[in-house]
Amino acid sequence: MSGADPGTSSDANFSEHEKFYLRQALTSVMKEGAGLRAPPLDDASLWARLLAVCASFRDRPLLTPQELLAHAQGERYNEEFRQAVLEGFLSRNTAFFHGREAFRFLQKKLQQNIQTSPQSTQRDSATSSRSTKVWSAACASGQEPLSLAILWHNLQKQEDTSGAEFEIYASDLSSRSIEKAKRGLYNNFDAQHGLSVSSLMSYFDQQADGGFWQAKNSLLNSIKFFQHNLLHSPPSFLPRELDWIFVPHTFDRFDANVVERVITRLASLLSSDGWLVLSPCDAEIALRAGFSEDDVAREHGLFSRATFSYPDRISGKSFALDNSASAVLEES
Repeated sequence: MSGADPGTSSDANFSEHEKFYLRQALTSVMKEGAGLRAPPLDDASLWARLLAVCASFRDRPLLTPQELLAHAQGERYNEEFRQAVLEGFLSRNTAFFHGREAFRFLQKKLQQNIQTSPQSTQRDSATSSRSTKVWSAACASGQEPLSLAILWHNLQKQEDTSGAEFEIYASDLSSRSIEKAKRGLYNNFDAQHGLSVSSLMSYFDQQADGGFWQAKNSLLNSIKFFQHNLLHSPPSFLPRELDWIFVPHTFDRFDANVVERVITRLASLLSSDGWLVLSPCDAEIALRAGFSEDDVAREHGLFSRATFSYPDRISGKSFALDNSASAVLEES
């Protein structure tokens, strides 16, 4: 790729005026487009991210940082520039079963539901066990929704799940991440990061070259993938009575006020006994958004809809409809 190496001479290639303008452009796009705080321009990692932004221009993959600046200086950041910035700064990998406590808790709840429900043979379709609907709302490269699918498949091997359904929805703002998640293809490091050998062998096929693992269709076909920005209202096909929403390890670079608004909207999509999965470090914001301090699971980032009450300043309905962009664990 053309352009200077990040963290070395690239900094010297920009005048102070260009640095200021590029930072303003990045800040504006990241805040308005995703509610993110832009990193300091002298942050060494910024230059690597800038090169990732350059690479995301599909028609000109060798765009230099200077040419990127020219795009930023055009008409109010054209859509190509906006999308490239968001892709370059948001595309990320994660790990399978990242934050295991939430998966253990989900497994426990599923087992309780199955064991306390009458067998499907004793009920008609009108009274059959309701499905459990789960949304991985910032799924990155797909390990989280695949972990959910593995959990359910493992549970089916251990319990009588007849009459029960497990629906998985997965989304991310980054189109690049969604495409990778849909493929379900991971290199050796990513495939083995969080997965046991038994799960890897059961649910993935090793590719001929030995360097990659492909998720089986039985997993991928059980997940409904779609692109979505958490600052916007969810699409109409997403259920409005979700049982679980997973957004851990997501908000560390978000503006605190934006996070509070997003969490409130997500809470409005939960069923009365639903659960929101955040990072433990998001607990303070979750409490400000309306969750109760009585929620004993919050130390693990688990927040019950039953403990949630909307702040006086806003209603659940307005968040559910608001379209404003500003607004069984695997065996070891």
